[in-house]
Amino acid sequence: MTTRVHSPRLHQASRPGLVARLNHALAVWRQRQALDRLDARMLRDIGLTEDDVRAEHNRSVWAAPSFWKR
Repeated sequence: MTTRVHSPRLHQASRPGLVARLNHALAVWRQRQALDRLDARMLRDIGLTEDDVRAEHNRSVWAAPSFWKR
């Protein structure tokens, strides 16, 4: 018979803490500010339009794509 032991420490490690979440939000905000400063030529170089940038800029800092969180 196998007994499972619940370890609160392991459970907490799977969720980012408040400081980690705030650091992530700040990083997202900085990246979006940098994106907003690119001119039309630079945007074309990376395959984005001004509408793409506007849409990204208007998103919440908590609404980051999942691949940014790796």
